[in-house]
Amino acid sequence: MWLYDLPSCDSTNTWALQHLTELHHGDVVFTPNQTQGRGQYGRSWHSGGFTASFVLEVRDLTAVSLQVGLLVCQGLVDLMPSLNSDLQLKWPNDLMLAGRKLGGILCEVRTISSQTKLVAGIGLNVSSCPVVGAACLTEFGSPPEPAALLERLRALLVLPWNHTAILANFGDRDFLHHKQIGVELGAETLWGKAMGISDRGELILMLANNQLKLFSSGHIHW
Repeated sequence: MWLYDLPSCDSTNTWALQHLTELHHGDVVFTPNQTQGRGQYGRSWHSGGFTASFVLEVRDLTAVSLQVGLLVCQGLVDLMPSLNSDLQLKWPNDLMLAGRKLGGILCEVRTISSQTKLVAGIGLNVSSCPVVGAACLTEFGSPPEPAALLERLRALLVLPWNHTAILANFGDRDFLHHKQIGVELGAETLWGKAMGISDRGELILMLANNQLKLFSSGHIHW
């Protein structure tokens, strides 16, 4: 059994982390009703009908949220091909559909008995939009059943990762491409033009003086 199907829980990531010693590569924790979801930087997170955490043993953690995000995009397009032209990623972890937020990724890593385990949390608005202005799959056709989506995402995520090959697809999904943005790190926010990512998934920002600055993390203002 790889699927832990919970009618409701506070957070699938939290549940997975609490049971990590019992979980194995490819195990999935799913709930349609997450009550205390967590996002980046400790923010609360709400998703509409689909929240799942995938337990993975991944050797290559380069830009892990981007890698997961791109694989999620692939899985969604495999099941709903009509989404292809409108589905994008906002660095570092937001899924965007037709310019609006569809979902997000939260990756957390733990080492247990010298073994590195990744818990990749994926929240999607499949059946409802808990946040005003967000996107929902039901607006764009008949969404896949949760079981079908879980199986497709799992099939992609359990394969060996090659970050070079996966990140090479980011340019086609880059929501921030050439947008004027701010990158907030602590008390400082730097503004400039988004110029894609490095080969290690770092955001490239062109400042007003044409200097290029790379970021491996940061909160985006746009």
